[in-house]
Amino acid sequence: MSAIILPIYFYQDAFGWGVWKSHKQWAEMGSALGGIYSPILALLTLVVLMLQYAQSVKNDAYSQAMYQTSSYKEQGTDKLNLLAVDINMKLSDVINDTMIRGALGKNWNNEDAFLNAQFRLNQRESRDMTLKELLLSLTVNKNGSEQDYEFFSSLLEQASKQIIGKWMSFNTALSALKAGASVKGDLQYIWANSSLNLMTHASDMLGYETCMALDEWVMHCHKKLGKVYSEVNFYKYHHKQS
Repeated sequence: MSAIILPIYFYQDAFGWGVWKSHKQWAEMGSALGGIYSPILALLTLVVLMLQYAQSVKNDAYSQAMYQTSSYKEQGTDKLNLLAVDINMKLSDVINDTMIRGALGKNWNNEDAFLNAQFRLNQRESRDMTLKELLLSLTVNKNGSEQDYEFFSSLLEQASKQIIGKWMSFNTALSALKAGASVKGDLQYIWANSSLNLMTHASDMLGYETCMALDEWVMHCHKKLGKVYSEVNFYKYHHKQS
């Protein structure tokens, strides 16, 4: 405001102020004030344009962050919806004779071992068991004898290939959101809230223990292949808290 008033004040103080009858006096005043106000207005215009550009960049970054987080959340949610169906399927509806023989390992061609395995799987507790229940029994609860563990572990490895693939895709989406949340800045809260929402949604839909078991199971399957799978979220978080 002072930049607008001061030039007029100084001009009036030096040359006076009035309603002149001479065109020359009006021209002199206009020339003097125009020479002062023109660069001031140009500078103010430049400042306004810079502020508008900065706001435009900020809005674009916000829109891009919202689009990316929404895309990752949608990807993760889609995989969760498919996974919730697969993991609650009964073991008897998923396995076949080829899987049973594969789970027998060296005894795959032993008919007595095969019939015994079929008998165990036809028992009510095994027949009605879901893949989720079997997963929890092998990871969180670790029930049964060592022989049973090896057999059912091998059986689950074969029956859970699609589940593992979907869970890894979910983890990829969640890890991308967490990576965005680790970058300091004005938009960090958008990524942090999105990752927390997706993680909470998975816990609500599958159960926290199941999510942790899926992380552990994926690591187990990779380890058997001589690989390392580090893109886990629930298992790592649980052990940090412990």
